[in-house]
Amino acid sequence: MRRRETVAAGRCHWWAQVRRAPLAKIPLALRGLRARLVVAFVLVAMASALSAGAVAFREARTGVLQQSQDSVIRQFRTSVDAAVVAIPRAPSQSHLQKVVNQVLHANQSQGWRVLATYGSIRASAPNADFGKLSPQLRESVDTKRAAVFQRVNDDGHPYLVVGMPVTYSSGEGTESRLSGMAMYLVVPQDTEQAYVEVMVSAIEHATLVALGLAVVLALLAARGVLRPVRALREATRRMAEGHLDVRLSADGSDELADLSRSFNHTAAALEHSVTELRRLEAQARRFVADVSHELRTPLAAMSAVTDVLDENAPHLNRDTGEALRLISEGTSRLSGLVNDLVTPPPRERGGFSLGRVGVAADQPGP
Repeated sequence: MRRRETVAAGRCHWWAQVRRAPLAKIPLALRGLRARLVVAFVLVAMASALSAGAVAFREARTGVLQQSQDSVIRQFRTSVDAAVVAIPRAPSQSHLQKVVNQVLHANQSQGWRVLATYGSIRASAPNADFGKLSPQLRESVDTKRAAVFQRVNDDGHPYLVVGMPVTYSSGEGTESRLSGMAMYLVVPQDTEQAYVEVMVSAIEHATLVALGLAVVLALLAARGVLRPVRALREATRRMAEGHLDVRLSADGSDELADLSRSFNHTAAALEHSVTELRRLEAQARRFVADVSHELRTPLAAMSAVTDVLDENAPHLNRDTGEALRLISEGTSRLSGLVNDLVTPPPRERGGFSLGRVGVAADQPGP
């Protein structure tokens, strides 16, 4: 059983050392309450700012891109609907080029690139670079009657790619059918990307401001907390030096004020106890002094008598001499006890002895 307790105690000691090892590497100034409050405030502010910034960035980015995307698709659909009215259901390459040119003419200064396809026939403007069209988007345009879009990134530049099938209806109330003709649009979104970068920069600045405010608030909070802690430390040091009348200001109703009031109660109780102990000690010293004073006179007389009898001891018989020797030894021992009562320990003496004033000073001469 003892071995198990020893092993358990060793494990606890090892675990305590392991837990204290990382803290030992931290400088003492960084382990204080001020540093911990600053770090806690900064972490909370950073987490709050980053969370709020991430949410705001996501919502703003989604709103900007969604608005731009909806506007582009709406303009593209309107332009295509207006351009395909005058072309036949089986258009030629020239018809497709006419539709492309009309769509671009209706949306000048937009940076659009338009592609029209009908089977294997293709027409494009202002150039034929449409490598950003993915096979998935082409397949969706060929099989569905709704416009589809993708966001792609090419060499760090964002683009919106839109695919729209051209449909026709046989009459009112009938379902539209795919004509086999498809229109594709590639639009650069550098402006939207600039808006997003501005939002990121604003969020970064807001985060820095939040961190600065967190540091200021942490320092103010640390100052408010550390002031009574420093006062408590100073009061404890003065009390250790013997100033038992020291008290703390206990204004307020928080935990630190309760701690100050508890310290004041403890200091008052300690002062009362020490005062009472000193009073009892003074009484004891006075009692010992009175007793020793009362014993000195008879002891001086007994010592004088024994000194006289000791001089005549050789002329007395054996039994009387033995009795006289016992009385002399007892008187000397009693004088030593009285001197020990009167004489304080070395640490309490102020460089002088109280016992040497005793019996010898009151003894009469031989």
